[in-house]
Amino acid sequence: MNLIRPVVQNLEKICRGNSVLFNLYAWPYKKTVQREIRLGSITQEDKVLNIGCGALPFTSYHINRLTGASIIAVDLDNEAVIEAKNLLSKLKISEEEIFPVNLAALEAIEKFDFTKVVAALQTEGKKEILKAIEKKARRERNDIQFIVREPRSGFTNQYDNISLEKLSNQKINQAKQKFPTFDRSISIKLGAN
Repeated sequence: MNLIRPVVQNLEKICRGNSVLFNLYAWPYKKTVQREIRLGSITQEDKVLNIGCGALPFTSYHINRLTGASIIAVDLDNEAVIEAKNLLSKLKISEEEIFPVNLAALEAIEKFDFTKVVAALQTEGKKEILKAIEKKARRERNDIQFIVREPRSGFTNQYDNISLEKLSNQKINQAKQKFPTFDRSISIKLGAN
């Protein structure tokens, strides 16, 4: 039974639409996102697909603010996307910088062009997403990096995860993280070869 997700959703509802509360909520994630930026070598030249942005798109926000990369921020929850758009408007962030959209991850992978993908811890179907990114990278003959947060061992029943043992033929790097629910972000380089 997933107990964490409802608590996080309620906390995010409290912070919606309030730029001060957003900045307080987003602050602890800044170092996490900085590690993911280094892990994925994200620069201003990148277009990043952020899967599972939620109503408080702090990962998209920090990537954009720290690198200047443009972000496509997707979420399945239309209400969350509407709230994210409202919040970004209050923060004076344009849709050219962060573009929130209500789409499933697999649909977004097919619809948009991007060089990096960053997936939230709560993202479901990570293995299918990985396969879709790999297929797109091969088809388009481009390298794409998939950066994803992986749950701590005590939380693998709460969140979907990727089995690193089954990815032995992929180029994988990791960054340690200091959150109660996840202890690492992994980067998987997918390409035409």
